[in-house]
Amino acid sequence: MKSLKARLGVMATALALALTACADSDPLNAGLDSGGPGENTVVVGSANFPENVILAEIYSQALEAEGFTVERRFNIGAREVMYTQIESCRITVVPEYNQALLAFLDPDASAKGAEEVAEALESSLPEQLTVLDPSDAQDNNAIVVPQELADEHNLKQIPDLAPIAGELVFVVHRNGNRGPKVM
Repeated sequence: MKSLKARLGVMATALALALTACADSDPLNAGLDSGGPGENTVVVGSANFPENVILAEIYSQALEAEGFTVERRFNIGAREVMYTQIESCRITVVPEYNQALLAFLDPDASAKGAEEVAEALESSLPEQLTVLDPSDAQDNNAIVVPQELADEHNLKQIPDLAPIAGELVFVVHRNGNRGPKVM
């Protein structure tokens, strides 16, 4: 049977980063005495926001396609809660964002760029946790404007908005429990 890490490698392009628990032992048998997964069961967790739940579902389906039994523990909560769950082997794998995780583990970290952040993460994580290879995917902010506005003002990047910023209005709406929606 392929290792969990090898099988998850197939999915690496779908995620910014993943944490796997109990790397020093067989992750499929991790946490048997602590409410963790059993043999051939992978517990996939997620934070409590839609994007992270979608990424966790992608992981779940890919693992199931590889023959694993998957237990889903989505919408766990904030990073602090999720991190304690993976440290205690109650979760086997969770999608994560490398820069955000590094800021959580080491608020004084100054690493920039994918390679530097990955190195800093490896040295910041406890031995029982490991970070899988990050994908080329990025989690970036964007502002979308009507095509006519972009053409009229030659808008290509966010800084291009500066000359017309006084003319623009951003409206933030609460979208249920899903957080703000900018219109």
